[in-house]
Amino acid sequence: MCSAAWKFTDGGYELGFNRDEKWNRPPSLDPQWEREHPVPGACARDGAAGGTWLFTNSFGITLAVMNAYPDGRIPEAGEISRGFIPFLAAANESPEQIEVALMQTSWQKFAPCRVLMIAASGARHYGWDGISFSSLQSPEENFLTTSSFKCEEVCATRRARFKEISDWPIAGILDDELAADPAAAIHASRSDGGTVSRTSVIADGRGIRFAVRRRGELFQQL
Repeated sequence: MCSAAWKFTDGGYELGFNRDEKWNRPPSLDPQWEREHPVPGACARDGAAGGTWLFTNSFGITLAVMNAYPDGRIPEAGEISRGFIPFLAAANESPEQIEVALMQTSWQKFAPCRVLMIAASGARHYGWDGISFSSLQSPEENFLTTSSFKCEEVCATRRARFKEISDWPIAGILDDELAADPAAAIHASRSDGGTVSRTSVIADGRGIRFAVRRRGELFQQL
């Protein structure tokens, strides 16, 4: 389960990303500006597997990954954590280079996922369904969501709600809890899991601002 919403601005964009996980998963680490990569950038590492859900490089390109559930089923874990996919943005400088790297990745080692790339030039969307990896149509509403619980129903509910509040600030959209079923809210909550953090990325002519707010905490900002 995850949701992302974004808006393009003069010279850049603002992105918000709800990371949804089981409540018993270890909390993520504080966000860091990582300089050891060929292309440095910002991310918050997963506290268990060591990967991340998104990486924003120094060129202002964010590469994010969401779990996918083909046919509504929860797939088996992959040989490699999907949390290492965003680091392709830590080795490439442009959307075109990152796309080539995505296409050349050995996807058989990963469980199904969606990949979202955001840059000042626009959004790109990709999918790995366990059989093939392909470029998908970018979401017209600047909103993307997935869910392991009642996948089609929950995603439809969230997309409908986004259309109602798409003119809200990004933070308000991702904090919205209005849904008959709390698991279907954009800010999700169910007995075993829900939104554990919200990441905020602003990339424009003034630089990159990157912050993470974990459940029950204030924002940790770079």
